[in-house]
Amino acid sequence: MKKTKRTKERVIKIDTTEEKFFKEYLHIMRPFINNQIKGMMIRGEVNNITEGKMNIKNKAGMTSLSDGDQLAIYAMMLYYNDKFSDMTEEEKVTLINNYDIKMRIQQKVYGENKASQSNYFNNWKVGLRNTLCLVDIKSEGKKLINPLYEVYPEEKFRIVFEFNIKDRGKEIL
Repeated sequence: MKKTKRTKERVIKIDTTEEKFFKEYLHIMRPFINNQIKGMMIRGEVNNITEGKMNIKNKAGMTSLSDGDQLAIYAMMLYYNDKFSDMTEEEKVTLINNYDIKMRIQQKVYGENKASQSNYFNNWKVGLRNTLCLVDIKSEGKKLINPLYEVYPEEKFRIVFEFNIKDRGKEIL
């Protein structure tokens, strides 16, 4: 009887552009981000965002990172956070919140038709704060992007999932 060859690793190569990377990254990481958000809601606190702890005052207002516009806006904010990575946090926050950058993000996400309707963009930014993807810059030393989700890709970037199967070999029945 021939023994089955077992694969210990699976590599899925994704060819992308610098701009599309952040959206693709968030699509892959979204279930894990939402699981972290759910855990934060249950515990009622967030540990290790920059230095120290940050208590969540309004647990009921927290949501999950939704697909679509919210994810696209966050991806563009991560893109600009990466573009401005050589700057101080205060400079990055100022630039990412700059009117011209906001308009570029709106136009990229909504196209020409809704680019002038900043309510959409502002509503999604509030939603991103509720998910803690964006942090309160007053309490976090001018940090805008939650450090848990910051990403600075190089030419090649890897996400590695390591499964630790605790009951391997035990009978399930």
